[in-house]
Amino acid sequence: MTKLIYFGCLSAKNYESTCNNAKKLIQFLDNEFQVIDDPPCCGSLSFHITSDEILSEHIKFVNDWFNENNVTELVTICAG
Repeated sequence: MTKLIYFGCLSAKNYESTCNNAKKLIQFLDNEFQVIDDPPCCGSLSFHITSDEILSEHIKFVNDWFNENNVTELVTICAG
C-alpha cells in the first residue's frame, strides 16, 4: 500500500515552497503519505491538445504506473 502525495509537474517546478509546505502538512496529518520521485504527468495538457486515442494510451500508462507502485491513496495539489 502506498499513499502518494502527487505534486504534478507544474507545481513541483514553479511552486517548490508550496509543495514543501503541503508535504509537511499532509505528513503531519498522516505520516504514511510519501512523495515518489518522477511520477508520470497527470495528462492535463494531453487532454487539451491531443487526440482521444493518444490520450487513452496515456491514461493507460498512468494507471499502470499507479498499479505498479501500489498507490492506494492519492493527495494532489496539482491544478491539472
